[in-house]
Amino acid sequence: KNRQQIELMLPLIGATDLDDWPGGIRQQFKAASPMCESILKSLRRELGLASTFTPKILDDGDATAAWESDKITAILFPTAETMSYISTAVDKGDDRLVLLINPQWNKGGANVFSDFGWGSQKDKAEKLLKTFEFTYSFEQRKQGGANIKLLRSYPKSWEVLITEDDQQFDVIGKADQRPSYKDVDLMLKTAFPEENIFSRFMKDMETKKGGGFF
Repeated sequence: KNRQQIELMLPLIGATDLDDWPGGIRQQFKAASPMCESILKSLRRELGLASTFTPKILDDGDATAAWESDKITAILFPTAETMSYISTAVDKGDDRLVLLINPQWNKGGANVFSDFGWGSQKDKAEKLLKTFEFTYSFEQRKQGGANIKLLRSYPKSWEVLITEDDQQFDVIGKADQRPSYKDVDLMLKTAFPEENIFSRFMKDMETKKGGGFF
């Protein structure tokens, strides 16, 4: 797979009680860039590449950066404004590995305007992105009062996990494509048909704390 998309779950740095990322995307960049460099060093070693990576800031405001070698292009936090850079990297040849890491664009949907605009511009961007495949993803979301993780490690299917403490994970469903909110909601209802997930977690927390929170 020479066109890959990766979604990394970033370690929290500088989080507050009110905001996990008070410094916004630039604070996230400080957490993500060492992870990207570690991935690229491993790739260089495993593929036996002699050339080093040259880092480049593509957009300072959006904290979008790229690392390039003679065989690999990796782009961290790509946005709709960097689609031309992605297209140029792809055009360098099928033997070049192009990695999109934690994209920041919104493809649109119900009542949401796409970052790619409309018409032929939108169609061109979406056509290119469809050639990229999720090869690794570890995402988290809060849904239905539950702590949900989405995991995909190529070539395995997507797994939807539920956890109470980020220590023990239970798989509640699998899918060939990245599960939508609707897909996860159905998996939650199937796994816990008789109860409200949030109420269940509250009861478990009370039990662990000896019957109360205080």
